[in-house]
Amino acid sequence: MEEKNKKAQEAEAPEKEDSSASSSEVLDAELEASPQVESEETETSDDETPSSMELDAASESGKGPLKTRPIRGLPFFRGRFARDKKSKKIRRRRVKKKRRKERKAPTNFKQELFTVPNILTYIRIGMLPLILVIVNQDSRQFSFWAAIIFAFAAFTDLFDGYFARKLNQVTILGKLLDPLADKLIVSGILIILVPMGRVASWLVIVLLAREFAITGLRGIAASEGMVIAASPLAKFKTIYQMLALFCLLLHFPYRIDYFGMFELLLNFHRIGIFFLYLALCLSLASGFDYFWKFGVAINRKYASSTTPGSANA
Repeated sequence: MEEKNKKAQEAEAPEKEDSSASSSEVLDAELEASPQVESEETETSDDETPSSMELDAASESGKGPLKTRPIRGLPFFRGRFARDKKSKKIRRRRVKKKRRKERKAPTNFKQELFTVPNILTYIRIGMLPLILVIVNQDSRQFSFWAAIIFAFAAFTDLFDGYFARKLNQVTILGKLLDPLADKLIVSGILIILVPMGRVASWLVIVLLAREFAITGLRGIAASEGMVIAASPLAKFKTIYQMLALFCLLLHFPYRIDYFGMFELLLNFHRIGIFFLYLALCLSLASGFDYFWKFGVAINRKYASSTTPGSANA
């Protein structure tokens, strides 16, 4: 019996060796084929994973991250989650920055307040009380300094218009303040010169009445949607008026010695009165021109609005 068992074991041993050999061959074949499968899977995963450019474009457009098919592998999901979280943070930061800018952005009125032409207009308006206080002292020295300050204010009137056109800073506030500053300075100086005996009261009344009438006329024209062009006579009127006020502020006579060759005595009060009469004549002529243009514009407007059918009726 023992011999039979030994023979049976010896017969089964080659079969086990053959089976082990065949199984080892199968394992070797599977190992050789497995890298190809893994490489194909990695290639497909690389093709299917979205690029960073696509994720950024999707996050910026607000549509959220791109939807892709799930791929096996925990590291991919970790990277995807990190990118999504980063894109959300970036979007939140952009929204916060936008809100801060909107809060800090000044309104149009705030921007108009601090433009260069408007700042010059503020300076010109602020000079008026200083001129009135100085000229009220009624002395040669104070009158001289009042005239110098007035000349500086007149030059700021020229420069604010230049800077408004040069810097493209023509604002609604500037359109209001610029003529208002001119009228305040002219009317204030003319009124204070009346009790000092330097200007006749009727001249001041006529000049101020013309200014108020033209201001009201422009307001009515603006309400009717019309724009009345400035008359060239008004520009010359402004020039002569400024020269008259400068000379009337100096008031006192000054002797000019030209290197001993000749002496010239200038009575600035008389020169100022002469320029003021010229300004008065041009002021009345330009006022008549304004009213004439306004009447013509009103007639054209109502003539175009009326139809033949309504006229017959």
